[in-house]
Amino acid sequence: MHQICIAASAVPAHIAHGCYVGYCNETPTKTDETNILSAENFVSSVSVFPNPFSSVLNFNMLFASETQVTVIIYDIKGSQIAIPFEGIVPGELNLEWNSSEFANGIYIAKIITPNEVFIEKSVKYF
Repeated sequence: MHQICIAASAVPAHIAHGCYVGYCNETPTKTDETNILSAENFVSSVSVFPNPFSSVLNFNMLFASETQVTVIIYDIKGSQIAIPFEGIVPGELNLEWNSSEFANGIYIAKIITPNEVFIEKSVKYF
């Protein structure tokens, strides 16, 4: 077995290919299940950028396997103003939300999956 260190963003692709993935400071084995990362316990990655933004807010979401995802945008008052995405993601989703019809201010993005909820605050300013 070869040991290499990979970026966290590459974990889902390696798992999908049947690789055993552990931590770089430990050597995973097929019998050491506590050291193996699987699709079930992989922590999803969500990036929302840029912050502040002018009119387009980008989302990059990475999941270990196919999952249901809903992205909801709220204004600072807590009112739901947009649902830019709702559907099944095969593992990675790159999304652009065009906010040109909304005023400058603070917006909250809520990314919901069956296992996790992410909350990201962004400022529209320009």
